[in-house]
Amino acid sequence: FDFLAKPLAELVNGIAKKHDEALVGSILREIGRTDGTLLSRHTASAKNLAAFLEHLASLQPEAVANGLAMIVPHLDGESYIMRNAIVSVVATLLNFFK
Repeated sequence: FDFLAKPLAELVNGIAKKHDEALVGSILREIGRTDGTLLSRHTASAKNLAAFLEHLASLQPEAVANGLAMIVPHLDGESYIMRNAIVSVVATLLNFFK
């Protein structure tokens, strides 16, 4: 299901805009709670999560910026894919807010 990350981010974006603005924060909270050790062992899951986060940051930069503190702990995690994704999210946000 590698191809679903971007469509799911677009779905979350649509739902957040129309119905529940707190949805993005809730999703980021759950991603922040994800065990980094598990993500380092399951690289396919980490890649999908990374693609989802990166696309969501481009669609909902304000909401992702508000919830950034919840996913930043992955910078200390074992999964290099998630570390790269967090750096990419921060770069996307910096480009948006410049």
